[in-house]
Formats: sequence, structure tokens, C-alpha cells
Amino acid sequence: MLFRVRRLLLRSDRFLTDAALRVECGRVVEVLEKPGRIQGKTVDLDQGFVCPGFVNAHAHLELGGLAGRLTATGFVGWVRELVEARKSQGKADFARAFEGGVQRLLATGTTCVGDIDSSGVCEERAAPLRIVCFREVLDAGDPVRVPSALRRIQRALPKKRLFQEGLSPHAPYTTSPELLAGCAKILRRRPLPVAVHWAEIAEEEPWLLRGEGPLGELLRPPSTPLGQRGLELLKRSGLLDGRLLLIHGNHPAREDFERIARAGASVVHCPGTHRFFDRSAFPLRDYQRAGIPIALGTDSLASNEDLDMGREMELASQSFPEVEPREIFRWATEGGARALGLGDRLGRLEAGFEADFVQHPHEPADAREAVLALMGPARALKSWVAGSEVRTNADA
Repeated sequence: MLFRVRRLLLRSDRFLTDAALRVECGRVVEVLEKPGRIQGKTVDLDQGFVCPGFVNAHAHLELGGLAGRLTATGFVGWVRELVEARKSQGKADFARAFEGGVQRLLATGTTCVGDIDSSGVCEERAAPLRIVCFREVLDAGDPVRVPSALRRIQRALPKKRLFQEGLSPHAPYTTSPELLAGCAKILRRRPLPVAVHWAEIAEEEPWLLRGEGPLGELLRPPSTPLGQRGLELLKRSGLLDGRLLLIHGNHPAREDFERIARAGASVVHCPGTHRFFDRSAFPLRDYQRAGIPIALGTDSLASNEDLDMGREMELASQSFPEVEPREIFRWATEGGARALGLGDRLGRLEAGFEADFVQHPHEPADAREAVLALMGPARALKSWVAGSEVRTNADA
């Protein structure tokens, strides 16, 4: 199949006019410049421009039913509301939220998502976009709960064309060292990407070091404080490596940057959630100086207005106006792909990469204009995943 494209953004710094993508078995096998007369079956994409689909590195699609329902301004109060609200929701509610989230992602140009799954709906339901399903486990720091937590993830999930398994020990303050060690043991047998909420709030450190602070309103006080910071716990368990996604990372210690860079882990920033909680500045420059890869995510509708990666790019640009828009686009595509362990397959359009691309309505003249057009509320005209057009409810 050949896709003739009037305007084509292959990656953040390469833009072609009058080009074509040759796709076979769901992958790009050739990029043609000024292809001229073409024989065989073609799809003409004359309207707007085509670019790689966004890669949303962090979402909780199952929480979509809680949009607008949580009003606490502080994180601890928000978690308390979240736990209470989930009690009124069942599997069918989570499934509807998941399916609605998938539709919204596709409608706004996302073709791959790293989704945290605590209810089982992600692993059970087929979806028309590419998913890394991070099965979430936690024990609230109670070692007695470790066996039951590990039982859920002992069994490998079946491999599917657009589906990949991942693992998510929720956070160092909600997972005991025993549970982290159990996860690491599973990962030695079954290498998977790992997502951990880390250094999201400053209150994590006093809780882990001394068993003190506001997190005591949510968790049972440890019989003996761990006396270690979050990254040290992850390192000691064997989870700090190149497969690790550190979600949020708002409050790292000075010595964390070198450790993360040496391990090859990625940090996932969620600008919409950052704004929702009115948090202090994300330490982007420190991560960049250390050479740590950055990705973007939307988090959940329980702490964000939308699942629109174009809006996340816009918010990131507002917070960091000194950063080139093309760099922010890389976070939303190649950065997310790398974080999810798919950096050699996703995030740009070139030979050997998956044919995951989106047609947008704008008509840019070059790469910079194309990237700027993507910043803000996004609307995809059409999307293709693995070379097949994906229709959303908006198309009906």
C-alpha cells in the first residue's frame, strides 16, 4: 500500500512536500520524495498534513468516569476522594471509561498509550490503538499483602499485535521493599517496561525516611521507618534500569540525576496534572543537564481536563518557553516511544518503523509550522495504526 502525502512531517526536524509512504505488513518500508507517477493501489492524503501519532507515556484510562468529581486541592485530600469515589464504581464503569478514553486519544492524534491498569479492564479489552498495559500492584507498605499482590502479575499476558504487557509497582511509599523485590524477581524472568510514580510530592521523603507527614492520613505508620528515599529503594530492589519510567519526578534530590542518567531510565512529565494541583516548577533543566530522557503523559481525567497530547505540549511550552517546540514534539513522540521500550519502532516515520500516523487539518509550510500547529487542542482527521485506518465514534 502506498500513501501519497501532500505534506509529511517524518520527525521533528524533517518535513517533506509531495512525498509518499510505502507500507507493508503494518510497517513503513520506504519513504519516497517526489514520487511522480505511481503504479498500484494508493491512498491520496491531499488535505492537511501527516505526522507520527502521539505517544502518551502515562495515563489511567479506567479513571475517566471520575472526571470533574474530585475537588480537593491538596494531593492527600484528592487521594482520599479518589479512593472513596472508586467504591461506587464497578468493572462496567471502568470499562466504559477505558473505551471512552481510547476514543478520545484517537480523536486527538494519539496512536500509542502507556496505560496503568488496576482493575483489569485494559488487559481484558481489545482496543484499536497501540497499548502498553502496566498492571498495577501495591500493598500500602504491608508485607502481609505481598503474596496476593504478586499473584495477579505472575501470569504473563498473551502477546497481541497492538498490545504489550508492562508492570507498575505504584510508588515507593505504597509498595513495601518485599513487593518491590517480588516485582524485580518476575522481571528477571519476563523483561518488561516498568512504570513507578516517583517523587510526585515532597511529602514522600519524610514518610519514607521517618514515617512522618501527611501521608500518615492515608497509610498505616510503618513499624520501622524505611530510612531510604524512593530512588534508593528502587535501586536496591533492582528496578532502576533502562526499562523504568519514573512518573512525575517533581521532587528529586540532587544526587538522583546522576543515578537516573546512569541507569538510562526516563522521566514522564504530565503538564495537565501539574497544573491541576498547582505544583511548583518541574525541574526540567536539571533533568536536561543530566541527559535524562523526557516523555509526556496526560495522567487521568481525575486530575486533568483532557487526554489531549496537543494540550500537554502547549502547557509544556507555556511553562518552558525557552524550549524549542520541536523538542517538545519529540517528548510527545520519540520520548514516549523510548520510555515505553518502543524507541526502535515508534515516534517517527521512516523505513522499519510502525506505520502509526495521523492526518491533521492544518497546512504548514515546514517542520516548525507543523509542530506549532499541533500545540493546543488537537483534532485528527484520520488515524492509522499498523497501516490500518482506525475509525472513532466521531466518524460515525
